[in-house]
Amino acid sequence: MIQLDGVGQVFDGREGQVTALEKIDLHVRDGEFVTLIGRSGCGKSTLLRLIAGLISPTSGSVQVAGEPVTGPRRDVSFMFQRPALLPWRSVLSNVMLPVEIDGGAGDRRESRGRAAYRRSGRAAGRCRSDRSLRRARGGPPRAGSLPG
Repeated sequence: MIQLDGVGQVFDGREGQVTALEKIDLHVRDGEFVTLIGRSGCGKSTLLRLIAGLISPTSGSVQVAGEPVTGPRRDVSFMFQRPALLPWRSVLSNVMLPVEIDGGAGDRRESRGRAAYRRSGRAAGRCRSDRSLRRARGGPPRAGSLPG
């Protein structure tokens, strides 16, 4: 379950404070599917970052699975609007980055990364894991961010 109660988010802007979210109440039950729709800049990504624990709310509270969100959570993930890939790393090393950050031990880390790579569909002969992102899909890094 995801629960937001009275959540507000204010950022410091060039010309003063910018209110991104104000008094947001949202309750999502287990198994429920929710879509966030809105114009650019209305706070959709801010809301997702709050739920994932990437930022803390200025006001209100955020809970996931009945626990307060106080920092990044392993059980919550989402894809950013813009590519969050490192173009100097290979496709596989980008897939393995979260495992590296998590601090997995050498062999265990690599086997977890390779398993994640296989699940992404990339290992089905469509691209080599040791290729750079640009060469892997013949285009910009964004092309390597989603299964083709």
